[in-house]
Amino acid sequence: MRSLILTLSYLLKDTWLRWFEQPGSVLARMLVTTVMTALSITLLVVLSLQIIKLEKEVEKFGLDNILVIEAIHASDVGQNLKQNRFQHLEEWGELVIIEKFAVVAYGGGKRVNVMAYGERALPALEPYLEKGHNYFLLSTSFPQGALLDFEIDGQYVKAITLTPDDNLSQVLPGNLLFVPFSAFRHLTERGFSRISYLQKSPDAPSLEAIAEAIDHTVATDRKGKVEVKSALSITSKLASLKQQLNKASIGLSLALGGALALIYGTLSLLEFRQSMYISALLNSFGASKFILLMRTVIENLVIVNATAFALIYGMERYHDKIIDLIKMKVSTTPEHLHSIYWGRETVLILIFVNLGVLISCIPVMMAMRKQVGRVLS
Repeated sequence: MRSLILTLSYLLKDTWLRWFEQPGSVLARMLVTTVMTALSITLLVVLSLQIIKLEKEVEKFGLDNILVIEAIHASDVGQNLKQNRFQHLEEWGELVIIEKFAVVAYGGGKRVNVMAYGERALPALEPYLEKGHNYFLLSTSFPQGALLDFEIDGQYVKAITLTPDDNLSQVLPGNLLFVPFSAFRHLTERGFSRISYLQKSPDAPSLEAIAEAIDHTVATDRKGKVEVKSALSITSKLASLKQQLNKASIGLSLALGGALALIYGTLSLLEFRQSMYISALLNSFGASKFILLMRTVIENLVIVNATAFALIYGMERYHDKIIDLIKMKVSTTPEHLHSIYWGRETVLILIFVNLGVLISCIPVMMAMRKQVGRVLS
C-alpha cells in the first residue's frame, strides 16, 4: 500500500512538473479542443436557434390557419376577379378578408401601405375599432395614441396610431393604415391584393385538404397571382431542420472524437517515449503498468473535460455577444438557453470527446507492452 501511494505521488508530481516545463503539449491539446468544440457547439446552437425561431412562427401564425394573398392587377379587374373566388373558405372557419390597395399613404414623414376593411374584417379588427376611430395605423415606429394626418390619392384622413398584436404583425408585418373599404372603393380599379385569412374550425377538413382545394381553384381558372401561406410549409421546414440538427450532432461528434483521438494519441505517444525509461524503471520496482497507463488516461481526460466544460459555460454566459457576431437575433428564455448549450446534442459531443481521448491512449498501451529489460538496456 505504501509503495502504491509513493508511486501515485511521484506520478502526480512528475505530471505537474512536466506541465510547467513543457507547457506546449498541454496548450496544444487545449487549443485543439477549444477550436473544434467551439465550432461544433456554434453550429449546433445556430441550428437550435433557427428551430426555436420557426417554432415561434408556427405558434404565432397558428397550426390551423391559412393565408391566401391574391394579387389582382389593373388589367385583371375586368375579368371578374373583383369577386372573391375564395369566399367559400368561410364554410371551414372564421374568414377575415382585407384588401391592400396599390397606392400608398403619406404621413408622419413616411409612406405606409393602405389596407381596406369591410364587414368580413370587423370581428378581427374590433379591438382597434373600439378606440373610436375608423382610420387607424398599426405600427411600432410611430408614437402610440398619436393622431396623424395621411394623404391617400389626394384625400386627407386623420388616423390614430395603435400597436398591433403579435398574431396580426406575424400575418401582416410593417406599417399599415386601415381605412373603410366603402370610402376608397374606387381605388380597386388600379389593382389591389385581396388577403383572406382563415382560422380553421375543429370540424373542418385538414389544412392539407384546404390547401389542395385552393391550389385546384387557382389551377382551374389560371387567373391572377395567388400566394398561399400556412403552417404546413413552416412545419415541414421545421422537421427538416430538426433532422439536420440530429445528423449534424452525430456527424460533428464522430468527427470531433476522431480528430481528438488522433491528435491526443500522437502527443501522448511522444510524451510517453520521452519518459519511457522512467516508466520502465518504475515497473521494474513493482509499479503496475495499469497505473502508469492510467496516468496518461486521467491526464488527457482532465485536460479535455476541463477545456470543453469551461468553453461551453463561457459560450452560454456570453451568448448575446456571440449571436451579435454571427448576426442572428432570436430571443430566448434562460431555460431555453440552458437547454441549447447543455442539451442532448452537447451531451453527445462530450461523450464522443471522451471516447476519442480514451481511444487516443491505445498507442501508449501498445508501447507499454515492450519488455522492461529491452527498455532499460
